Amino acid sequence: MDQALGVDANGVSRIYLTFDASLQPLQSRILRVVGDRATAPAGTKYDYNNADFLLLQAVAERVSGRAFDELLLHHVFRPAGMPGSSLASWDSAGAFMVECYAVEGEKETSLDRFNMAIYGGAGGVVSTPDDLVKWLKYMLLPAGGRPLLLSGSQFGGFQGFGGYASRSTLVRKKLALPGDEAVYERPGAINGYTLQVSFLPERGLAAAAFSNRAGQKLGSVYEGSGLVAELLTAACQGLSEAPTR
Repeated sequence: MDQALGVDANGVSRIYLTFDASLQPLQSRILRVVGDRATAPAGTKYDYNNADFLLLQAVAERVSGRAFDELLLHHVFRPAGMPGSSLASWDSAGAFMVECYAVEGEKETSLDRFNMAIYGGAGGVVSTPDDLVKWLKYMLLPAGGRPLLLSGSQFGGFQGFGGYASRSTLVRKKLALPGDEAVYERPGAINGYTLQVSFLPERGLAAAAFSNRAGQKLGSVYEGSGLVAELLTAACQGLSEAPTR
């Protein structure tokens, strides 16, 4: 999907910058990015892209008989109390999004308008900072989304729902506490937008950092550095009775 229409001068895939009405129907996007034949024999080539999530969206809509935005509203946004979140619509995509830019020296350059609606089930959700906080809280509830998102294989690797699970020494190093902490993280970046979400479920803590500056590094708890690690460290210090160092 990512390379279906080539890239622009900034290396951003053009399919995310187009508002071509012919790509609005989900089936049209799937046919455009997947095509009608395999590019290589099964199991012989790896290609990082978002097309598989468009196919999952089509399956979910076919099985449920409901549009994907309705499924998100019923199963995610409404239970989590997120009134400012929705699947990006084709007509308003980009209209309410914060502008992203690149910085070279002292010069700032605005990047091309981004079409979140092209993502669909591959991540085409628009939200607000307040709703993001509500989502983080919801994910930490045992009856919320936590069991689903924070499930998977043994610690130390990639999880099936797109997150990374590990045992972090962040708390032990920063707070001189025994043991280590379970941490789940999910980074993402496209066209200058960068988001890092991290959870410390054993402490009921989560943090998210967002940047609209191309190339901005937000770090991670696993690495023990960056904005998200600093936020969670500060939260742990505020909740712990142990002396900080």
